[in-house]
Amino acid sequence: MKRNLLVASAIVVSGGLFAQSTQLDPSYDVKAPNKVVNEGELSFQATSNFGGVKPNTPNNKAVSIVPMGNSGNAYTCGFGPKTYLWADPNLNAVTFSHRTDPNTTGDGSTGWIRFDVSNDGGTTWTANVGPVYNASTPYSNARYPQGLIYNPANNTDVANAFFTYFAPTLNGTNSSWGGYGYGVSKLDGTGITQHEDSSTASMFKLIPSSFFVTQNGVLWNVDVEGDGLNNYEYTDSLILSTGIISGNDVSYIYNKLYAPSSLDNTGAHNMVDAVMAFAPDGLTGYIAIIGHNDYNVQPDSAYYLYTYKTTDGGGSWSGPTNILPSNLAGVTNALGAGAYTTGFELDLAVDGNGNPHIVCAIGPQATGAGWSINTTPGAWGLFDVTSTDGGTTWDAKLIAKPMTFRGTFGDPNGNAISEDSRAQVGINWTGDKVFYTYFDTDTNIFGTQDGNLYPDAWIAGLDLATGNMAAPQNVTTGTAADGIATFGNMSYYVFDDGNGNYTIPISFQQLTATSDVLSPTQHQYVSGVVLTDADFTSSIASIEDNANINLYPNPSNGIITLNVDGSTYSYEVMDITGKVVINNTVASASRSVIDMTKYPSGVYFVKVNTAAGSFMQKVILSK
Repeated sequence: MKRNLLVASAIVVSGGLFAQSTQLDPSYDVKAPNKVVNEGELSFQATSNFGGVKPNTPNNKAVSIVPMGNSGNAYTCGFGPKTYLWADPNLNAVTFSHRTDPNTTGDGSTGWIRFDVSNDGGTTWTANVGPVYNASTPYSNARYPQGLIYNPANNTDVANAFFTYFAPTLNGTNSSWGGYGYGVSKLDGTGITQHEDSSTASMFKLIPSSFFVTQNGVLWNVDVEGDGLNNYEYTDSLILSTGIISGNDVSYIYNKLYAPSSLDNTGAHNMVDAVMAFAPDGLTGYIAIIGHNDYNVQPDSAYYLYTYKTTDGGGSWSGPTNILPSNLAGVTNALGAGAYTTGFELDLAVDGNGNPHIVCAIGPQATGAGWSINTTPGAWGLFDVTSTDGGTTWDAKLIAKPMTFRGTFGDPNGNAISEDSRAQVGINWTGDKVFYTYFDTDTNIFGTQDGNLYPDAWIAGLDLATGNMAAPQNVTTGTAADGIATFGNMSYYVFDDGNGNYTIPISFQQLTATSDVLSPTQHQYVSGVVLTDADFTSSIASIEDNANINLYPNPSNGIITLNVDGSTYSYEVMDITGKVVINNTVASASRSVIDMTKYPSGVYFVKVNTAAGSFMQKVILSK
């Protein structure tokens, strides 16, 4: 497998027997998505029929959708999550990096880079700042521009902070690709610098897959090196870029980390993707990989996770440590015993204890073809694969069992982009709480025929001190983003007010239509997404047992929909004092509508009782 840029090869897998209640449907077998290796300079539409978001509905008043900037087409955020959205809690600032829309800005092509910035925690935005990267000669068109905020030590003044970006460029020194474009700008758009480095005979630069800044100010990104003269075949090495901002500019050094993978039966490397992150101390860091590096470890044609670790700020790396999904108790507890594989997207955070949290899909190995996952609803889940002892031992915590897996946007026979759940993970600044965001289509509303084409943003969380989780919540249903939160992003850091309220920065890229990835797009910010300490009430077991219970919208104006897999269940609604105000038993129906319009605004708790146990979730009534 040549990263997940290329078509996965079909190999018959020795499938395991699954002790699962969910009957696997072979039609849900999924391979790694095709990715564009040579996007070229796609022509942009001279005009757009993009009409903006629909007006806010009253169903979810606490969450609002705020326009940011524009891009000339959907490719700017395509092919899985990367570091596009970044929040700095010390500045109350958020930035979003993206390619430009020449219709809006007058720039020369869609390969130029701009950014959007909010200095009030995402409430209001200044859009299309820049350009910070001008692709006019001698520079080359940029793609997938990642960006973040560099804040000098002990600084609390946004005027002293920098936006900095890092993007692959089509400069032709590694077949079509080969360049890295990078630079800085003050958050007000002044002090812009721009650079481009090329590939060499010993280093084939391609497409960096993550971008990070440590709390002590060191920039990092990782790239799965691919040789353009060999169809971008993985070279068994990762390119690690280390950046320092000094004065008013940034400079990088590049090193390679030997990280070999195994080969499939065509001779292609079994490498999917890699990401990296550091703990708040800036010393302990991890690189997490989806791939396959040893048939003695995993005889099947199935992907798994492996990691490399540093404890000296990236000076040296140890590994690999292999993590097989089938060996994780949290996976088998949630899905049953069987032969499991990862999906094809991953994200990584490192908490305040220096422990990693790798978020990815895990599901049954497909029985008909290798390097594939079966995504029958209920048979797979999104997991936090984590360690409590610095990577010596590993387990997994179920985050959710989404209703859909993949949506393919655009023309399946032409320009198309396949996106899975885009599951992402972040922390608060001190790293004692972990937050998750993923993007999933509610099939009760949109049906199952189109897969994940109409996603909402869902959030969940983990309190490291108690081990309790915040159950998944759909935060965009009933808002202007209902069913259109495509190409979604989450910031690595969330805002923590110190009083038990955590605001999660989320954005998405709104398309003109799901069938159109070439027309200009509107980037949107999801403002007001909050978890509180009171939300962290669910044990791991209750999350696993009740992963197919969905309650939305939340917050609500009074009409709440409850979806429960199972024939009979009951529910109670309690006010903040514990008084039961509504109770009901439901038989032979999975969907209930709870009418709370006659009750006053405030905090309520909904308790659902099923044969598997009880599930409780806080609901905010906002009228």
